[in-house]
Amino acid sequence: MLLDGKGGGQMPVKTTRLTETRLQLHCATRLIGSFGYKAIAHVPRYLQRSLTWQPDPGIFFTQIIPAPEPFRAGIDLSTAELVTIQGSTLELARTPLKGATIASIDAWLRDQALSRGMDEGVLSPMDRDDLGAHPVLTGAAFTADADSLATFAELLTVSSEAFAKMRVLRPRASASRFWPHRLDLALGITKGDPSDHHAPTVTVGFSLGDHNYPDPYWYQTISPVPKGITNLTLVEGRHWHSDGWTGVVLPYATYLALGSDLEARKFGLEVFVIGTAGSLWDRIK
Repeated sequence: MLLDGKGGGQMPVKTTRLTETRLQLHCATRLIGSFGYKAIAHVPRYLQRSLTWQPDPGIFFTQIIPAPEPFRAGIDLSTAELVTIQGSTLELARTPLKGATIASIDAWLRDQALSRGMDEGVLSPMDRDDLGAHPVLTGAAFTADADSLATFAELLTVSSEAFAKMRVLRPRASASRFWPHRLDLALGITKGDPSDHHAPTVTVGFSLGDHNYPDPYWYQTISPVPKGITNLTLVEGRHWHSDGWTGVVLPYATYLALGSDLEARKFGLEVFVIGTAGSLWDRIK
């Protein structure tokens, strides 16, 4: 079960529903993140691959796609719809996610792109790497569970708010971005040139879940990994992850235990985000 419905939080959603919705959302975000990718200019750290999370009303948007009439594509979690916009707010079109297939969404996105004067030759097929064998990938329709999407939207929003408060204290922190290939919202605090992939960096993120942890979780990593970093004592409920990557993890069960209402959990999350980032940053040489 996720979120207790107190203090403005979402009502409980079974973990199995969240997992299924996460797997479908992974496919949907990968699809919109792929189709205009070749048209977007390359920028450091592959930021052209990322999406922007807009908390109100709760939409993932691509970077601006440079058609003769530029636009963005997005997924509105509050209504379970695909959307295109011009600029920051001018809505162009919508279509339901529920009942759609990857093929029908791809066709809709292409129609939107062509209507904006885009050359079909620069549109990219969906990047399916590491997506597994979900039925949606072989023609099944998206179910777009509204309660699960609302839960993810709430968690993404409280995460983006905590990250924003940390950026005030850490001016070197980047803006937070959503990465479709990892299905997470993350930012980096880099010492030195931010475009240097080898520069010492603390990464702060929120994942909707993955093969390591099927439920949502928050994490922080440091690169390069200092010797003995896992000897750092953590607050109860956090733990070190060391299988494939090294970092501090805050599981969703611990998040729920941070308080009996949403505001208390938000405060506890901010303490984790700001405090852990500070501890890791202090160990960068």
